[in-house]
Amino acid sequence: MSHIHRHGPRPMVTTVVGSIASGIVRALFDWLLQHFTH
Repeated sequence: MSHIHRHGPRPMVTTVVGSIASGIVRALFDWLLQHFTH
């Protein structure tokens, strides 16, 4: 990940993908917690 400071033609895409990925990870974590606590 050495090209993190290099902005591509659409730097907004990485932000959107990052937010979507974090949301998916958070939902998956909540789902796992719910299933493991039961």
